[in-house]
Amino acid sequence: MIEHAYRQGKLIHGDAIEACSGMPDRSVRLIYCDGPYGLGKGEWDQAIGPALVDWYAPHFDAWDRVLMPSCSLVVWGMTRSWAYLHVELERRGWEQAGQVVWSKGTGWSMRSDPEVMRSWPQTHEIVGIYRRDELQAPTCAGASIQHAAGADDRNWIRLWLRDEWKGAGLTLRQANEACGTQMAGHYFGASQWALPTWEHYQTLAAFAAEHGAPLPSSRPGRPWLVHPAAEHLRATFEHLRAEFEHLRAEFEHLRSPFNIGTAMPSVWNESPPTLGAARHGHECEKPASITRKLIETLTLPGEMVFEPFGGSSPVGRVCEAMPQGQERRWLSCEIDSKHIAATRAMLAATQGRLL
Repeated sequence: MIEHAYRQGKLIHGDAIEACSGMPDRSVRLIYCDGPYGLGKGEWDQAIGPALVDWYAPHFDAWDRVLMPSCSLVVWGMTRSWAYLHVELERRGWEQAGQVVWSKGTGWSMRSDPEVMRSWPQTHEIVGIYRRDELQAPTCAGASIQHAAGADDRNWIRLWLRDEWKGAGLTLRQANEACGTQMAGHYFGASQWALPTWEHYQTLAAFAAEHGAPLPSSRPGRPWLVHPAAEHLRATFEHLRAEFEHLRAEFEHLRSPFNIGTAMPSVWNESPPTLGAARHGHECEKPASITRKLIETLTLPGEMVFEPFGGSSPVGRVCEAMPQGQERRWLSCEIDSKHIAATRAMLAATQGRLL
């Protein structure tokens, strides 16, 4: 196994499982898996169907050790190969966070002769996006943070607000109109729950007092959205807000990143890098733009991305080209010396441009 060091990472000439064995525990945020598809493109690509799952099994086992408790995995494949691996990944506790289709355009299929084709041309590939979150485990810390985030019914504050607003016979639309925002779903619902600001709480309480249903006989004299400990409410509210913000920050830190930014489509149209020119020397290369989108969505600056089946190492090239302050650390492994040589030349050119 031979290592070549670069600005933010390493290119390893050797076996992926062996390379993984030398990595620290819980050091990797994202694994970028672009391995065999079972298409017979080489000796490394012969396993099909269940045999493909068996081939990947020791790699999946090795990845479990090096991945952080909250982490992501992207798995490239064609429809059939990805479907087999998807079932195995779910069995291993991975949650699917999405699926992206890379559409290569019609030029890809036009290279084949339609007169002799006996199956529909595949002008797309699939990348399955998976994650694991430490907070999914029933730990005390995880439960406390989910409680603060409104994820379960132990969050009495959310339940109390919801029941008071519902008891007053008021709607989420009325809450939004009263506050002049679109936050009612966050204030009264479990998904992405947020504690109302003090000003919004006062506005909602005043609106309920004026427009809410008559008070039941069981609570004479206490208006809607006024807690029995009303004289201490402001101090209690500010304490709860400070606690909530602290736990929310901890929650964001512990869960796996998913920085999708502006809405992204689930179909990405890009021409294959090797179409018309073999400048990178690998027939299965993925567009750098797609690789970068995935890395920026699923990691934070400074975190580690592991590419076990590097080929022309798009992860290494993308990470090395990121601007200062946005770089990710990376490790790319490739067993074929021909591709290692080509990748080293491209990484050297990238370094030269940066310098």
